[in-house]
Amino acid sequence: MTYSIAIPTLNRVELFTRKTYRLLERYHLLDRVTLFLQTDADVLAYTAAFPALQYVRAPLGFVNVCNFISEYYDIGHPILQLHDDIAQIYDLIGGKCVQTKDADQIFQNVFRWMKQESCNLGGVYPMRNSKFMARQPEYTTDLRFIHDPVSLMYNQRIPVTNPHKTDWERTILYYEHDGGVVRGNHYGFTTTFNPVNAQGGIGYRSPAVETKAAQAFQARYPKYITSVRTHKNGTTSFNMRDTTLLRYDIHHKPLVFESTNLFHRNMVHAGTRYAVVLYNKDYTWASDRTSPRANRTKPFPITKEELSVSGDAFALESPVSVKTLWTLEPSLLEVLDTTTFRPDRCRFGGKPHAKYVDSERSRFLSFGLALSRKSRKDQMSRGIVDRHSINQNNTLHPVLFDMLCTYLNTVHPNLFGLTDQFAFTSLIVARNAQCRFHLDADNRGPACIVGVGDYRGGNLLIDVGRSNRRIERLSNVVTVQRVAGKKSEGHGDGEEGEQDGGDPMDECVPECVWGSDGGGHDVVDVWDGV
Repeated sequence: MTYSIAIPTLNRVELFTRKTYRLLERYHLLDRVTLFLQTDADVLAYTAAFPALQYVRAPLGFVNVCNFISEYYDIGHPILQLHDDIAQIYDLIGGKCVQTKDADQIFQNVFRWMKQESCNLGGVYPMRNSKFMARQPEYTTDLRFIHDPVSLMYNQRIPVTNPHKTDWERTILYYEHDGGVVRGNHYGFTTTFNPVNAQGGIGYRSPAVETKAAQAFQARYPKYITSVRTHKNGTTSFNMRDTTLLRYDIHHKPLVFESTNLFHRNMVHAGTRYAVVLYNKDYTWASDRTSPRANRTKPFPITKEELSVSGDAFALESPVSVKTLWTLEPSLLEVLDTTTFRPDRCRFGGKPHAKYVDSERSRFLSFGLALSRKSRKDQMSRGIVDRHSINQNNTLHPVLFDMLCTYLNTVHPNLFGLTDQFAFTSLIVARNAQCRFHLDADNRGPACIVGVGDYRGGNLLIDVGRSNRRIERLSNVVTVQRVAGKKSEGHGDGEEGEQDGGDPMDECVPECVWGSDGGGHDVVDVWDGV
């Protein structure tokens, strides 16, 4: 992938020569550089010193030049924005910070993770501390500080306004935009932060200015800033946490939640994890429906307690103890571990679903009822008035199907079965699946998820904040329908389909949001649920 390197600099030709210029020269990356120069004097000085480098005249001031860079590049363009005083890029190798042999590969890796995770802001570990870095996963996507000396962006033209805490503000704004930021925790850099004798650049901030700026920033973003830290040199930083990102332990603890409107994903786990997801589908024919699925317009509560009271996400109370469920697990796991699971594939084109991080490692089997892909005429000839069919895996794996029924209906009476007396009639077992934040498409009502297996971690994350931002963004939406011209198989009254029993997983066709342009005309906004 080809990315652009943007370097805002001010009155620091000599420092840039010794630091970032020399670094990029070492890694043969100078041909990607554009300098953003803020004064006419700098244009003369830098072009004289670096005649081969491209430059653009930009407005004065760090906030102004950052926003100018965002406007300069197209939306979606990959940008590596560097400060002019980067001395070193390093790797964590064997528990030690080692100067990297290939900085480009580090940047390519972070951009790749950003693409995988649908995040538009990325960075590296903000300090050189091999002990702290080694404790972290290779990369993370939760709310973590992206220090601006090394910032990677798929440009979204999101403006910043804070001259003292620009990188903290950018971190929060991109987190709100995407639901995550990517930080490569095993990569880092060295630079001089807030030097007292600073000439040019951002300039020095006194402890008094730092404290005032930190307090104002915390007041502006109380939802994310939990506390201010003041360091020995008078500089400040923050402890950040997204209070609307909720964690649920689902290991033998079933959770019922609104999976079609609450963004969710599982956390990283160690060991073998089987996530059993139960759900229902709408089996009526398209022509028999009075209206398409309605889009939620009411925001979700933001705490576990309030979500439980509202019925949007609650732990399912079981009449038996967790200890009893653990006694059922060994025999269930024996069958699960010896059963062949298959990789995930969409019905459209045979490609994996975009929501899975490692689709080849993830394996799945579905059971219960399935959406038939036969025509209405064929269904009626068999005495079936709707689109339901019996999943072929029920008979291909009868022992596992029976054991799942026993386990689930021990968890809660009438939790899973093939008739309307049961709460859920379809399920999928996902083995070691690691997914991104997503919404489930085409389910009817809530879903239920429970984890089994010998694993650690793997909690379910529900991002209430991101879910509510989506609701707010779609507040004028009337209904949610499928993309025009791409019907799900078997939805028509006379379509010919394939054999019954395909995995009733989420459809890969984006949903289409129908609203109004204010002038009485319907407008369409494609919402991909990612």
